[in-house]
Amino acid sequence: MAASVVVFFVSAVMHEVMFSVPLHMIRFHSFIGMMAQIPLSEVTKYLYKRLPGTSIGNIIFWVSFCLVGQPTAMLLYTFDYWQQQKYSGSVTVGQTCNETKGFQSDEL
Repeated sequence: MAASVVVFFVSAVMHEVMFSVPLHMIRFHSFIGMMAQIPLSEVTKYLYKRLPGTSIGNIIFWVSFCLVGQPTAMLLYTFDYWQQQKYSGSVTVGQTCNETKGFQSDEL
C-alpha cells in the first residue's frame, strides 16, 4: 500500500506540473483527481474479491477515468484559465486576434 501511495503521489505531482506550467496557474484539480484513485483502487480490489471473474474493476476504472475524471479536470482548468484571462484584462471572451494587445493588423 505504501508503494502505491508513493507512485500515485509522484504521478499526481507530475500531472499537476504538466497543467500548471503551461497555463501559469496552480489549481490542484489534477493532483486531487490522481490522489482520489488510491481509495478507488482499494474499492475495486475489494469488489473483485467479492465478485471474482467479473470485470467490475475494469468498468469502474474506465467510467471514472474517461467519463468523469478527464473531462471534469479539463473543464475545471479551462474555466479557471478563462476566468484568469478575463480578470487580468489580457483577453476577453469574444475578442479576435486583431483586437488583442499582442497582435496588430498593421504589423503584417
